[in-house]
Amino acid sequence: MPGSSFLQQLFDTPLPKETSHYLFFGFKGSSQFAGGNSDGVVSIASELRPEAQAGAKLIRGFDENHTSILQNKSLIELINGILAQ
Repeated sequence: MPGSSFLQQLFDTPLPKETSHYLFFGFKGSSQFAGGNSDGVVSIASELRPEAQAGAKLIRGFDENHTSILQNKSLIELINGILAQ
């Protein structure tokens, strides 16, 4: 939930300098819980918090909802390519 103590602590703790991160997000959906554009559950504003984007090696959005993104072939290939490096 936006503004939760969990998210605050998550973003208050920097990743180790040797840790790379990537930001993949879905943008297909609407939700009565997440105002504006969302993946059907989480708002895009929350998905793309500046703290989450900071230092990301790659930021890529997919026309998927909160759960369908887990089966997106392009994303799976992208992740497998990253892991193979």
